[in-house]
Amino acid sequence: MVYVVVAVLAAVVGAIVIIVDYLKQRYRKSVSYRILAETQLLSAKSELKGKLKITYESKEVENVSLVQVEVFNSGNLPVQDKEYDIPITIFFGEKARVLTTEVVRRSYGGISATSDGSAITLSRTLLNPGDSVTISALVTEKSVINVSGRIVGANEIAEYIPKLRSSTFQLLLLSGLMVAGVIGFYVEISVFNQPELASKIFFPLFFLSILGLGSYVIVEIADIVYSKLHSK
Repeated sequence: MVYVVVAVLAAVVGAIVIIVDYLKQRYRKSVSYRILAETQLLSAKSELKGKLKITYESKEVENVSLVQVEVFNSGNLPVQDKEYDIPITIFFGEKARVLTTEVVRRSYGGISATSDGSAITLSRTLLNPGDSVTISALVTEKSVINVSGRIVGANEIAEYIPKLRSSTFQLLLLSGLMVAGVIGFYVEISVFNQPELASKIFFPLFFLSILGLGSYVIVEIADIVYSKLHSK
């Protein structure tokens, strides 16, 4: 009888978690960023100090870095221009100074960027799923690269790390438990109880379990491929 209880619990819990996760991922508003380049051109400790100078507006500058940051819609819902409570800002530290700012790549012409002191601010512009903008900047005295903003219905803007979602392994494990539970259910009834009833119950449950597991794996693979293609 223990196998029957385990089978039912595993199937029910697995099905509920998969359904909830699917509904959560189906409509997801998210903006992420990637640091494409972070190169220091000349520092105060450089061996070229005294031999090479970088000037800006006729003044010598030190600790100059070339930074490229890509910001993109990593979800599957559009971000409307009216949904920006706080615009997306790239901050480089209290002592930093942005010398130049350039949009080197964008999905369409509506996205722009402006710099003010130690930060770069992006325009409040529609971002459809997969839309992106790449900013290139020369910065002095950079200490951090922090991308922030506040968008209605979206989580905090975070650095994009290409990996399987944290819940993937858990859901695959639960899906496997569903299959194992159904098999255990069949063994329990067929060996110790009613073989005819076991056959009638086992095959529909086993088919649905395999169908659910296979569908979930296909959706996961498609989601990973889609994310990689639209984050480049």
